[in-house]
Amino acid sequence: MAKMFPVATWVAGWLAGLAIGGCVGPDAPGRSLRNPFESEDPVDRIAAIQKAGAATDKAALPALVTCLSDSESDVRFFAIAALRKITGQDLGYHHYDNEQARREAVNRWREYLRTSPPPRE
Repeated sequence: MAKMFPVATWVAGWLAGLAIGGCVGPDAPGRSLRNPFESEDPVDRIAAIQKAGAATDKAALPALVTCLSDSESDVRFFAIAALRKITGQDLGYHHYDNEQARREAVNRWREYLRTSPPPRE
C-alpha cells in the first residue's frame, strides 16, 4: 500500500465524510446557503435560529420575528426562545397558541421592531 502524505490523508478523510454525510450542494431542494431562516427544511431553520440566539445576534431579529409565523411548531418554539434570549421579552407570544393569538403577538413583535432603536453591530 502506498504511503499517503498528510494533506492527501486529510483530503481523503474529508471526501469520505462528505460521501457518508450526504454532501448537499447549494441547488439541492430545501437547502438555502443564502438565508437559512427561509430554508424549506425546518431543521435548517431551527439551526439558524439557535445560532442567532446563541450569538445574541440583534441583526437577526426581523428574521426571528418572521419565524414566529412558521407552520412548524418547533420552529416557532425556538424562534421565541431566541427572541427572549436576545431581547429579554416575549411580548405575550406562545408558540402553541391558536393562529389568531399568534398573529396578534407577531404584530406586537413587528411594532417592537419598528419602534426599537436599530441594532448595534
